[in-house]
Amino acid sequence: MLEVIGTVNTNRHSRVRRRLIALSAVLLACSLSCAAGAATPVAKDFASLKEACHALDPKEAGNLIPAESPILTFEENAHFLCATADLSESIPASFNTEDDKGSRRCIRRFIFLKPSIWVIESIANSEVSQGTLQWEVDQPHDGPRMQCELLWTGKQSLQRKTGSNSEVRCLQLIQFRPPDEDATSAKAVLENNDGRLDITITSADRVYRLQLPPPEVGAGRIAVEDAEGKTLVPFRPLPSGVLPHGEEGMKLLDRWDRFYRDGRHPPWNSGMAAPDLREAVEKGDIKPCRVIVLGCGSGMNSIYLAKRGFDVTAIDVAPTALSIAEADAKNAGVKVKWMLADVLALPEMEPFDLIFDRGCYHNVRYVDAKGFVESLDRLSRPGTKFFVLSCDRDRAPGVREATMREDLSELFDFEWIRKSHINTGKEGKSKHVSWNVMLRKKGEQKHESSAKPNIIFVLADDLGWAELGCYGNRFNETPNLDRLAAEGMRFTDAYAAAPVCSPFRASFISGQWPARVGITDYLRPNASKHLSTDHVTIAEMLRAGGYATGMMGKWHLTGYKNHGAVEVRPTEHGFDEALLSENRGIGGGSYFHPYHFNREIKARLPKEFLVDRMNLEAVEFIRRHKDHPFFLFKSHYAVHTRMVGRPDLVAKYEAKPGAGKGNRAPRNNPHLAAQLESIDTGVGMIMKTLDELGLAERTLLIFTSDNGGEGGVTSNAPLRGAKSQLYEGGIREPLVVRYGGVVPAGSVCKTPVCSVDYYPTFLDLAGIRPSAKQKLDGVSILPLLNDPGAELGRATLYWHYPLARPHFLGGRSGGAIRQGDWKLKELFNDGKLELYNLADDLGEKNDLSRSMPEKVAELHAKLKAWRESVGAEIIP
Repeated sequence: MLEVIGTVNTNRHSRVRRRLIALSAVLLACSLSCAAGAATPVAKDFASLKEACHALDPKEAGNLIPAESPILTFEENAHFLCATADLSESIPASFNTEDDKGSRRCIRRFIFLKPSIWVIESIANSEVSQGTLQWEVDQPHDGPRMQCELLWTGKQSLQRKTGSNSEVRCLQLIQFRPPDEDATSAKAVLENNDGRLDITITSADRVYRLQLPPPEVGAGRIAVEDAEGKTLVPFRPLPSGVLPHGEEGMKLLDRWDRFYRDGRHPPWNSGMAAPDLREAVEKGDIKPCRVIVLGCGSGMNSIYLAKRGFDVTAIDVAPTALSIAEADAKNAGVKVKWMLADVLALPEMEPFDLIFDRGCYHNVRYVDAKGFVESLDRLSRPGTKFFVLSCDRDRAPGVREATMREDLSELFDFEWIRKSHINTGKEGKSKHVSWNVMLRKKGEQKHESSAKPNIIFVLADDLGWAELGCYGNRFNETPNLDRLAAEGMRFTDAYAAAPVCSPFRASFISGQWPARVGITDYLRPNASKHLSTDHVTIAEMLRAGGYATGMMGKWHLTGYKNHGAVEVRPTEHGFDEALLSENRGIGGGSYFHPYHFNREIKARLPKEFLVDRMNLEAVEFIRRHKDHPFFLFKSHYAVHTRMVGRPDLVAKYEAKPGAGKGNRAPRNNPHLAAQLESIDTGVGMIMKTLDELGLAERTLLIFTSDNGGEGGVTSNAPLRGAKSQLYEGGIREPLVVRYGGVVPAGSVCKTPVCSVDYYPTFLDLAGIRPSAKQKLDGVSILPLLNDPGAELGRATLYWHYPLARPHFLGGRSGGAIRQGDWKLKELFNDGKLELYNLADDLGEKNDLSRSMPEKVAELHAKLKAWRESVGAEIIP
């Protein structure tokens, strides 16, 4: 009999109904970013796959995965068979749907857990309507039917030629038990973790653990144990490409993997990164970029590169090696994309900036030299470097110089070929004469990284809109920021995506509304939430584009280990360097060394003041990276309360006419003014350094704040409200931008912009295409930087700020929308709506909601529709 042993529904609010009788009616599937090319194998090439399909559905076996379906991934071993097939050409015309690029998508992942359990995951495009998608299979004779329920609907709507289209994900777990056997039914537990389906299947003699993420995220992982808990397959990746198959292919993979089992390491593994690789990095011959490591083994070279700021993808055919590598990378605190794949049958990937090979080429060329070079061609673009280490001999593992030139000269130019040694064995004590070769792919390069502009983003904490001299303040002294405005552009209507810090930072790093990210309030030290590493951050994108990336100062996108929370550091989000960031709660201020938010920081200055230290580190970062593009996120802790300025500067401001008293002065606060002057001095130091290094003309320099000034320690007049509130005083920020030769000097822009806009702007400026894995809610403001009167193509901004209880500074749970000059503010607890025209009423004193009910209804409907579109959570 066939028995469905588990189902899960991970989206209650968006279901699709269409009953499809017989499996041949539609075959749904999961996309793994692979394309079926001319050489792509098809289902009929895999005898064991055909047998597994026939065992599940003998009557319609050919329809489960049709014979001519391209196979995108495949692996078989003693415990399971896993295959992914592209069925896009097999679905009937009546069910033909297209994605947003006009392409049909219908792919299926088929996992046969030997001997009797099937996991079938499916993703396709299907017309959206209410209900539940179901498909049925007719079984032979009078046997029972099996039925699959829709489990998940993608968040993004995809457009077809007519009507609306949605990506639909289905999962079916099936156990086959012959009618004459009294076998125990398997049990399944399924959980949805942000789109990743975690599945535990327990049968009479096996426990299978599967992690199936959304297909664009990765291939997933699997582990197998016996009934006594003995590990049969350690947690390891599922295949990302087609691995060697058939009886001989299985033997080959088993022999290769056996080197790494039971804690063993192969003789070629020295346990350290290759000395030639370390030397090339330390000399600057190769700089942080997007790199693929071929034949990565247990990952020493990959982990070394990740630690040095490279965006690393690593492939191997030995799953146990990758399991070891994953664990070591996690312990090292670095992120590497590990892929179980054969270099001769790789999935489609974006070309890399660097290919590193220690030991793959000098083996694989004897299997298929032409196929290996074709893989290099697909992995590279003009200008891509290929750094290869190979033993010097005329058999595997090794290659002679003449053979190397014959294999590679048509595709690559040789930058150098040097004699060296490959270290193997314990602690690298065995040495083998080898080649150290650097090649560069031929062809015209479209984008040289040296032409890309540097980006410096300076963020003040809790600095109000009206605190700078260039915004009209006559008490605070900000000569360098005023000069920045005189040489660049000042924005009058720049907004934070939230009235408190963590959501702003999430929007800046991710390019998404805080409501979409799921971080809508400041994170407490013991917070269970953090910015998920599933996001592709702006730092990751710039690093992959050849930038050195640095973050210094306040991070505040995670809880902390010291408070019992899971801690996710800036280096896990694409920053090569993270300096002076907190590892404890940051409330209450800590501006003189030792710093309570990170007791591990050692002082470098006498009587060290935090802002001064950050200013020093910023200048040093710029000087370290002056020879290639860099992105610096300088995130000040100041002017957050409890404000304590440098004593000499505090005394200076206390002596000024009209000065307030103490660090809680509601106007002309001398401690705020002193801290702001220190920040301003740092901006001046950055500008001076850029001038000295000749970098000013090709560096985008931005200064802004994360939310409004805190009420009680400053005044945001003429704006109403303060930090934690959705009035203008809580969300409108100073924004000053300079970019020599692009931004008109002394210009003023009145177009509303928001913190979600920085991400797409930086990509636009650097000439980097957005990632398909990261939806961006912002728009590039580059047109405004060229012309402050340009059309931005966006008329509406949104805010979502749900609170379980009022903020201790007075903020209340609510939302807001600005469209043109109109602004609607909503309170969630009592449903109150307020309407203001900001052109006539900047201080939001005249509520027009009663006199203009139609405008209220229009804006409120848009606000509610937006909340639904981003999956916003509302706390009553």
